[in-house]
Amino acid sequence: MRALFIVLVALALPAVTAIAQGIPEDAMEVQRCIWRCGHETSRKNPAYDQCILRECNDAPTGRKPAPVSSTKPSAQPGAPGWIFGDHPILGRSAHIETSDGAIGLACAYFGDSVAMTHVLALRVTPGLAHDNQLAVVFDPTFRSGGVTLQSKGAYLEHPDDTCSVFLDDFKRSRSLLVVDGTYGGFDYTNGNNAITVVQDGRKTELHSVDEVRQKLRFRTFPLDGSGAAINRLIASCKAAQRDIKYNCGRD
Repeated sequence: MRALFIVLVALALPAVTAIAQGIPEDAMEVQRCIWRCGHETSRKNPAYDQCILRECNDAPTGRKPAPVSSTKPSAQPGAPGWIFGDHPILGRSAHIETSDGAIGLACAYFGDSVAMTHVLALRVTPGLAHDNQLAVVFDPTFRSGGVTLQSKGAYLEHPDDTCSVFLDDFKRSRSLLVVDGTYGGFDYTNGNNAITVVQDGRKTELHSVDEVRQKLRFRTFPLDGSGAAINRLIASCKAAQRDIKYNCGRD
């Protein structure tokens, strides 16, 4: 959070200077939005262009930001990406929906208690879970885990603190692999760096994302735009802000 605060301050300084020089505030709001997209995506396309189109076209004046030049092809129309808003199944959340289903993060607590531990909820459509268990692997970091989901009617969810719902992994990884199986644990001792997944009753030890792709059945969820969508979620969830500030109550 300290690093994020420094970045935000740094981004704000040019805006303050420009306003003092007479540039209208609404025009600066568009520019600040573009700066945020640049920070979230490291100006890498197509995520950078998608962020600008998604986040910066609703400026107070209704004007559009200037086109962003790119040597890379644009994303295909209708390509899936993360958004923050109301999903017909998951509710208000930062989420993505593909032909395989929907997955997202939602604010789970709107009160003032700093003792509450369930402040965010990982939500999925039922078809993604295996016996109410969700096994995930993030690409390319090979970060992984398994969570137990609770049925909420139309969707399943795992409520937890902000340190336990893969928040940073969702924001910083390229894609999420939802494995058709259950998570058996990990072994990082003696440099082993292995995870175990049970699929079709068979336990498999895996040492890389490539092995997961080669040996297991899984569904892929792109994480394009996840950083911006999750940041908007956190901005709307004061309990999550407090939880992040105090590191989930951990030393």
